[in-house]
Amino acid sequence: MQYNQSSTFTTYHRKDESISGYFFRLVYKNCFNSANTLIKELGLSYTQAVNSDFPLSAIENLSIRTNTQNYPYYKHTYAWRLRLITSDWFNKVLLKNKIKYCPVCISLKHYHRLHWGIHPLHLCLIHKTRLQDCCATCSSPITHSNSIRNECEACNSKLENANFEICQNALLLESLNLRKECMKHC
Repeated sequence: MQYNQSSTFTTYHRKDESISGYFFRLVYKNCFNSANTLIKELGLSYTQAVNSDFPLSAIENLSIRTNTQNYPYYKHTYAWRLRLITSDWFNKVLLKNKIKYCPVCISLKHYHRLHWGIHPLHLCLIHKTRLQDCCATCSSPITHSNSIRNECEACNSKLENANFEICQNALLLESLNLRKECMKHC
C-alpha cells in the first residue's frame, strides 16, 4: 500500500481492545510494511505504542486519521483505566514491553484485550484460563502482531493451540472476581 498522509484508515475498535492492540491491528489491516511511519506521524515512540501509553495528542491524531473524532480512545489507555491509583502503583501494575493473551479469546477473535496488560492479572477474566506470555511451542515472546495473526512469528504455531486449563482454585477465582469488579469501575 502506498502511504498517503491524507488517507483515512479503516478498521473498527473493539470495546475491550487495548489502544496498542488497535493501533497494531490498524497497521496490519491497512497493509503497512511496518508501524514506524504511523508511530512517527502520531508523535509516539515505539515503547509508547507497544504499552498503550498514548498521549492525548496522539489519540486526537489517531481519531482524525480513522474518522472517529467522537470515539473515546483515551478510555482504552492504561492511564485512563488506572487513573485512580498513584504513579508508584501505576508503574508496578502495568505489564511493560510484553503482552499476555488467553488462548480461548484469541481463538474467538484475534485482537489484544485491554485487561491482559495488567501485570497482577494472570487469569482471563472471561474464561478463567491462565494468560500466556510466550509461544507454547518455542517460548518466543508474544507481540501484538502475533495476537492479530494468531500465530507465532518465530515458529508459525497457532497461539490458540496452547494447552490451557480452567482454574479451579477457589481463592484465585475469588481474586479474579474482585479484579473483574474493579475493572468495571475503571
